[in-house]
Amino acid sequence: MPLSKGLKTEKIWYRQVVSSKLFLPLIFLLFIAVCFFLFNMFSIYRSRQLMLRDLIFIQAEAGKPPLRENVSLTNQYSLDLGDTSFSNATLTPILSAEIDQAFLDFLPPAEEPVRDILGGFGDTFSGLAYINREETDMFWDENITAFTLPPLYEFYKQNNCAEADCALSREALDPSLLCLKDACLRKGEDNHLFFKDKELQLPPSLRQETLRNITIFALADSWLIGAVTGPLEAERGWVYRFDGLSFYPLITDNSEHRIEARYQRGGGKISFGGETDDFLLIYNGYDGHAFRVRKDKIEDISEFFGLRVTGNGFLPQIFKLGNGGEATYYICSLTQRNPKLIKIWSNGEMASGGALDFSSLLFASNFQPQNILCALSDVKQRKIAVAGISGDTSELWSFQDKGFDNSRDRRVTSINLNNKVQANIKAAVFADIGVINSGVADNIKYYLANNDNIFEESSPSLWHHFSQKGQGLYWRLNFKPDKNNPFSSPCFLHINYLNYLFTP
Repeated sequence: MPLSKGLKTEKIWYRQVVSSKLFLPLIFLLFIAVCFFLFNMFSIYRSRQLMLRDLIFIQAEAGKPPLRENVSLTNQYSLDLGDTSFSNATLTPILSAEIDQAFLDFLPPAEEPVRDILGGFGDTFSGLAYINREETDMFWDENITAFTLPPLYEFYKQNNCAEADCALSREALDPSLLCLKDACLRKGEDNHLFFKDKELQLPPSLRQETLRNITIFALADSWLIGAVTGPLEAERGWVYRFDGLSFYPLITDNSEHRIEARYQRGGGKISFGGETDDFLLIYNGYDGHAFRVRKDKIEDISEFFGLRVTGNGFLPQIFKLGNGGEATYYICSLTQRNPKLIKIWSNGEMASGGALDFSSLLFASNFQPQNILCALSDVKQRKIAVAGISGDTSELWSFQDKGFDNSRDRRVTSINLNNKVQANIKAAVFADIGVINSGVADNIKYYLANNDNIFEESSPSLWHHFSQKGQGLYWRLNFKPDKNNPFSSPCFLHINYLNYLFTP
């Protein structure tokens, strides 16, 4: 029947012709979706093949018949996260030629269904949720997120001050002119450098960058130059040693170690402290990067400068006491409303032994300054003068580092990490554990348990088969201090992976 004039016809969407502007984008999106689906299918297939291969390898090492190729692996492996708020636990099978024979003995024969489940746990010590506080007597540093021996120190008020900064000097904090013998390096306006009153051409790779700021520092026979470049959300740091003739790169865009702003938040600056054969360089923005350079060996110690330590960035004042294996660094924060005092000690001649943030101990009760300024007052006694403004009053305080309490053995113990009812824990392994052992050799003992208070000594990276059945999972580390060195302490940073095998 013909339509009446003026009557609107209803358009049906699937009969409409796609415009040329939309056709290609739709085809592209469809292509991406198909590729993503195929990639996921391949990943699942590959994972199943790898798991099957590992099981065949283990049973072959145990002298048992290999699994049939058509054995189903469905639901044979699962991951126990424990507290669902914990995000660092991952499934990481530890399968190698070093697996204990005891671990191999309890694998089921091929004709029986595989019932054992591999679980994983990890803890970066950002909190004490998984720590048994009653069975732990190591000191927990909530900013560094690590365990050390309990620190010993004195911190007391000397007097009120009429002068600004209690007469402590700020002249050396960010110098613009540094002279060695008859030559001077000067920092001018717009981040230009001048050497012997002539503008210094920076290295070609740095010349192409947009400079945000430049810092200079004098060693005994050369200068250090630290530059920050790029946009705020993608900053990069550069460090060179300059001897008056040539530049020697330490940190660049293609070096082993790099300085790059993370979380797309920059605003950092590079600071230096130390001596020619042992110095510290720190980039402090929203996040932190830190490196210790000893005889041109660069050690990355950025793990000591996480978000809790940097506190959105601070200007560091760096002091070095002692040499070689006894060298210690103290770092004060001069940033407004972010006072800090951090200590980094050594572990032998060429490595750092750990870090401790005194900030929560010193600036939380009787002395809560808006900002501070520090100075070494007695090198031999490890004393640091701390001037700060608290309210309308300038106060001078004295801090003395007395090392660590090494009078007795210490330990850190976990709570029960297994929350599965009636699960029999058969074996466990410290697959990835971070401990800096500053002290005598073999002063750390590692223990695992599947029953409360029945701990069995184990070794990192080796599976430990429990001697009896148990439905719990506990770990413990015992620390025996070096009583000949009160200024050293083990630094227990994390357990990234504690893997365990259980039968539900």
